[in-house]
Amino acid sequence: MIRKTLIGFSVLFALALAGCKDNDSSSRPTPRATCPVWSALYSRTLDCIGDSFDFPTDKSGAHYIVRKAPEVKQGMTVTFRFAFEGSGTFGVSDPSDQPPAHVRLYLQRRGDQLTAQEEHKRFWSAPVVLAVGEHSMIVRLDPGLWTSVFGKRGSDVPGEFQATLSSLEHIGFTFGGMFAGHGAYIIGGPMKMHIMEFKVE
Repeated sequence: MIRKTLIGFSVLFALALAGCKDNDSSSRPTPRATCPVWSALYSRTLDCIGDSFDFPTDKSGAHYIVRKAPEVKQGMTVTFRFAFEGSGTFGVSDPSDQPPAHVRLYLQRRGDQLTAQEEHKRFWSAPVVLAVGEHSMIVRLDPGLWTSVFGKRGSDVPGEFQATLSSLEHIGFTFGGMFAGHGAYIIGGPMKMHIMEFKVE
């Protein structure tokens, strides 16, 4: 039976080293223009995905799931409804990461190369622990509710947050533990993820 959890964010949890992926600059992927909706980055078993897909049981896991962003502005709201259905438990892909596995909403500015030096070109929402059942994330595009790579709030760098919104290229969600984009996978699966709704309005 699917369990439903509704989570609205009014408080942002501090994130350390949220999703720095620049340790391997030679493998920085870019979303494929041929993917009809979602591009999966950094995964050995996922590429283009639809609204339902088998979550990886390979330890490389799922990392960044992104699509082309619409035009946005501060005060708009991102709504993400999703469900996990199946068996098994969630693990973190990176041995240096700390469980439990989470999902976070993700914003990426145009031209970002995913380096630590570009720490304010991508922002994450507060995390939600991965679990079987149905979940909702409803997060306003308010700088106080998002953090950049090293855990700095958008409200501490309001110009950078606004620059990201004004030149937003990709939007989506990422998986990891303490590290927002370092990946998650299924132990003892299988497990299917259903993307039920993703909108900005």
